[in-house]
Amino acid sequence: MTATVFRVDCKTLIEALRPYLPYSLPLYRRLQSPYKGNDHHILATPLPRPKSEDLDSACFAAAYVERQRVPRAEGWIFLSCEAPFHRSQSAAEEALCSTCTDRLLAIVREISNIPAPAAVDTSESIETNARFLTHAFDPSLLLLGSLNASIALFLRGRGWLSNVHPGLNRTYLKYIFERESIPLTITDDLPEGLRWGEVREQDLELAQARTDIPRPASALRNSPSIAIFPIPTASQSELNGAPIAWAFIGIEGSLITLHVEEEYRGRGLAKKLAAKLFRTTLPEAFDIAGEQRGGYGHADVAPANASSRAVCRSVGGKNVNEWQVCWTRLDIDKVRTSLSEQLYK
Repeated sequence: MTATVFRVDCKTLIEALRPYLPYSLPLYRRLQSPYKGNDHHILATPLPRPKSEDLDSACFAAAYVERQRVPRAEGWIFLSCEAPFHRSQSAAEEALCSTCTDRLLAIVREISNIPAPAAVDTSESIETNARFLTHAFDPSLLLLGSLNASIALFLRGRGWLSNVHPGLNRTYLKYIFERESIPLTITDDLPEGLRWGEVREQDLELAQARTDIPRPASALRNSPSIAIFPIPTASQSELNGAPIAWAFIGIEGSLITLHVEEEYRGRGLAKKLAAKLFRTTLPEAFDIAGEQRGGYGHADVAPANASSRAVCRSVGGKNVNEWQVCWTRLDIDKVRTSLSEQLYK
């Protein structure tokens, strides 16, 4: 590996990633988020020159890592050849060009040198789904969020991914939303007896209970949300009523925990939630100035989840170039062992 990895500032990397939107979106939005731990790391190989017109031949890798987030996603990686206009990729049969591969290896090497947190806090009510949490007690594992499937396959080929946790066997389709492309026919008007609101502190436990993916209350609390409530009768208090539908925008700008209670389904509420969330909450949560089409949102959807895919399509979501991602665990010990073996060959 010959590539050099630098610690870069957040603004510099955001500017470098913007021309690669929407393909750089997960890392781009993560950098924009105000919620960063004190010990986070922003890494990059040499970046393209500002305002460069030769982006298709510029190879680089970048990452954001915050190990204190365990058991939630701790790292996000972007590789320039994820963008379809990357010349080296289009000219090669392999999914990753050789220069980008070199850059990726350098970034992973640097990530492997970041120490694990001294202690793991799993005290919040997320212990209910153990298969998502087993990695939390193994400091050698680092959860990578929304990782391009081609990168994940490359890392697996080197033996650097955990084989005993959900990951490569649970790929997701990446849907991209452009705010200006959300159909105008999806209005904010709700059926009679319902009103808009936000998820409140008292609603977080219900939101946690309705998803298979464990999300700490602190993560939901810091995530912009939209909710739909029944309008209370004269004898009821608005403060006591529970929401019947809700959705959040995650820390990396994705649509998460979209849910409609069963008795209210089939009334178009899910697409109204998604549309309103991207139209109003997305620009409030992130600085989307300078983005084309009024700003991007995204969502990771399981291929078998036909209803969620239908909702995404109904609000203008597109699975660009059959983009697939994984939430997978990098085995730091295996990376270090492999690199040591190469050093002494």
